[in-house]
Amino acid sequence: MSDIIREESNTGATSGAGGGTKHPPSKIDEEHIEHMMNRMSVGMTKQNTGGTTADGNAPPKTRGGARPKVFTDRCEFKSYPRSTTPRMADPIHLRFEKPNSRLTYPVKSVRIECTSSDSKHAEDIKIEDYIDEQQSCPLFREFESKHFIMITFDVKYRPKKVKEILQRGIFIEQEGCFKYFGQSASQLRARKCVLYNETLGEFREVMRQFGRFECLHQLSKIAARIGLLLSSATPTVRIEDEEIVEIKDIENNGYTFTDGCGFMSEKLANDITEELRIKWRYKGQKIQVPSVVQIRLKGCKGILILDSEPENKRLCKIRPSMEKFVWNMKPPHILAVVDGKFGVSRPNTFGKLNKQFIRLLSGLGIQDEIFLKKQSQYFDELMKLPDDEYLQVKYLCTLQHHDLAEKVMKKCSDGAVKRMIKKISTQACTIRKQSQSDKRKKTQAERLIIPIEKSRNVYGVCDPSNQLQYGQCFFQPTIRGSPQPLNIKVVVTKNPCYHPGDVRVLQCIDVQECWHLIDCIVFPVKGDRPHSDEIAGSDLDGDLYFVCWDCDLIPPRTYQAHQGSLRSKSTRRADFTQSSLLNYFVNYKSSTISQLNRLYEQWVDLNDGIFSDKCLEISGLFSCAVDAAKTGEIVKIPYFAPQANSGNPIKVWHQLQERADAYLKKALDDVIKADDEFDFLDDIEMMELLSDRESPVDDLQLFRLVLMWCKRSDGQQNLLLDFTKHINFSKFQPDERTVADIDIMSNIGQYFHDLPKEYINGLMQQVHNALYQSELLQEEDIGIITGEKSHQWMLHYRMNIGETFPWNYLNQILGEDGSKLLILGVRVGSQEWILACNMTGIFRYEPVNIGSSHKVAVFVSRHTLHKGHELLNLPRGYLVELKELPKQRLDIYENTKKDTFISLIQDDEEEQTTILSIALNRFGQTFTQSRIRKQYVVACELFKLSSEPHVEHKPYHPVN
Repeated sequence: MSDIIREESNTGATSGAGGGTKHPPSKIDEEHIEHMMNRMSVGMTKQNTGGTTADGNAPPKTRGGARPKVFTDRCEFKSYPRSTTPRMADPIHLRFEKPNSRLTYPVKSVRIECTSSDSKHAEDIKIEDYIDEQQSCPLFREFESKHFIMITFDVKYRPKKVKEILQRGIFIEQEGCFKYFGQSASQLRARKCVLYNETLGEFREVMRQFGRFECLHQLSKIAARIGLLLSSATPTVRIEDEEIVEIKDIENNGYTFTDGCGFMSEKLANDITEELRIKWRYKGQKIQVPSVVQIRLKGCKGILILDSEPENKRLCKIRPSMEKFVWNMKPPHILAVVDGKFGVSRPNTFGKLNKQFIRLLSGLGIQDEIFLKKQSQYFDELMKLPDDEYLQVKYLCTLQHHDLAEKVMKKCSDGAVKRMIKKISTQACTIRKQSQSDKRKKTQAERLIIPIEKSRNVYGVCDPSNQLQYGQCFFQPTIRGSPQPLNIKVVVTKNPCYHPGDVRVLQCIDVQECWHLIDCIVFPVKGDRPHSDEIAGSDLDGDLYFVCWDCDLIPPRTYQAHQGSLRSKSTRRADFTQSSLLNYFVNYKSSTISQLNRLYEQWVDLNDGIFSDKCLEISGLFSCAVDAAKTGEIVKIPYFAPQANSGNPIKVWHQLQERADAYLKKALDDVIKADDEFDFLDDIEMMELLSDRESPVDDLQLFRLVLMWCKRSDGQQNLLLDFTKHINFSKFQPDERTVADIDIMSNIGQYFHDLPKEYINGLMQQVHNALYQSELLQEEDIGIITGEKSHQWMLHYRMNIGETFPWNYLNQILGEDGSKLLILGVRVGSQEWILACNMTGIFRYEPVNIGSSHKVAVFVSRHTLHKGHELLNLPRGYLVELKELPKQRLDIYENTKKDTFISLIQDDEEEQTTILSIALNRFGQTFTQSRIRKQYVVACELFKLSSEPHVEHKPYHPVN
């Protein structure tokens, strides 16, 4: 792990205002920091693993020893004399340690985090050490992975600043300068890209080694094709030119019915199977190879299906629709399989209902009772799973643990089987782990995931027999160990799906010429339009389809498929330059799909549901948005917010959600009552459960769970205070607070005797005053804000990491009478600043004068080595103005807007970012800098003053 991350000037200037002597960061004075922030472009240092800041000092503590979690990365500023200050065009200088020798393809990783909306401020550069690309891509196979850097940009990072970083590049001593190269489709959506070492050659020269890209006409297609060079896949066999044959596509009515689907001989399929070591999966088949393999070969992508023609040699048949660019490299060519062992057709890949499928099937006529029955059966099976071998095999196969399922069938279950069964039995209520930048991810139960035994999730392929007619299909799933062709209607769709026409009902027929195709759905190549294209605009290059033959889930009616527009091919040649591709990456917006999804969610719950004009319009835009990375199409988000209407009927997914919540609550009750069931939640999962505000589990129940977990987890008792910060004690009734006090006192002596008295008192203060749960305020801050009076504050809302600013909650609380406390956190370089506004009265969408009925006290604190804080009670003459249009904003100013004191503005409506400005000179000479200008709000907490009489808690005194 690299602990040295810094930017250096090209002239080799050393740290220090005079340029000659290094000064430890801990001794840099405030004027020096102010000078560096305003005058320089600087790098950032990674937070030490030992829990200290870059300056060697521990970050400020909150009550009980816990540290604020919202400010995670500290920076080390390196100063320059004015004559050697680096220009924006100069590359950023970083240092990396040598990678771990055990990594397969070690790639340097850098993350750019956002602290300011002002491009004049320093960028946060964090080295994330090396990432291991275990599956290689063509680029890393041709050149060593050490020649590349993976760089990730914060979603809040402005395009202008992204462009500046990429244009400058990154310089690593003894290696050279790294500049923008490209990104895969998944990297584009995640705002990641790859930089390459310019010592490899000029950008176009490197490209020409792989293929001819300049003949492509769309910039988006060029970027997507270059992305294939970065697409990870597992290398298997090497193919000679004479083993590759080109065959024609089948086209009709402007559609390609074989789009992305080629053939492989049995010999080639067998060699691939041997390389992947997966032959054991296909013991129940006559030909023990997968029927479908998703591949990357030369400039081609798509799937290869088993050829029925007998061939004694390796043969790969490629269609024009599979070739994305002309390949220049000499043979032999590596055939790579996407997702390794999982990029092939497999038996027993059971399908699952989800919220999207349920909505569409319900709208097409499936009765509510069917879904409710399926969900109840699923929850019952999870409870019986530890003792039912049939269910164990079913669920192990559903999760692709075929080796463990085989052990169960052979009556030789071992510890690995038991651990997996225990994990599966709790899967519906287990929170998925997430990175800090991700939003909260729901449990399977909350996402309405319901496994369906009579269904599969399989690849779609074209009909090699040419016998299937429009409306028909061939499907031969593995059932009880052997392939069985179906002669029944099936419902077919894929994820994601929003349009009612994305659900197709097809008639399965038995075609002897297709018997060699197992565990994949075969679509006809006849008709006016491919069935795959009817299903959410899909194709056959590796898309997976939900195929279900459960008669309870076959809808009695269907809806006309959405008529997607046939995109005409551009004849104008794109500008194929490094600069144009860089601009494409910079300007790409990945939030379109999530915005459409939010809008769809608002309309689908209304009376007409999926058939409303608005839902149909929104759903028609999804396929365009999904393909936007490849097509370059700009999808405009319509704006039509639905009016709230209490008369809307309760939909079946609402009932399923209520039952899922009840199941989660019961599952947690069972865990609390059990003595040995705590190992299915680790500390990260526990924290995610507690910070999940949508959890159906009440806060008292969570508090009891925390106490039990800490008692059962050796050496983890010190996490108690961190955990309880996420429990809203404000919702406790007075008698429940008394119970909480008793629980704490009764457990201290036996389980928490090693914790200091201050720690325990901090916990008890949390129970009675939510301000002590703040992740932003320190204890001395609370004393200044509340004065000598002891109040009972209630936590109204806390903005979790990755969430957008809660304007709706702020508008709500400001529109209510009484006292409320708005607390905001921003970072200015290495400094952490807290703003707290204690506001009394009703503040709505009109200027409000400070007076007897409306009061505002403003508190500002700097949580750094050189602390500072001030409290200012605003006199008459100040005004508070809350606005909703054209953008959300809250302003506090004196007399006129020209004398603005505090400004909180929704900076970017699409990215949902909010910035804060404060005129610090209103506090006199306490702070050396005059203002905080346009800094991103990285944390927010809202508190309300309780109307209940406050009850003092008795401090804890240990008995000797």
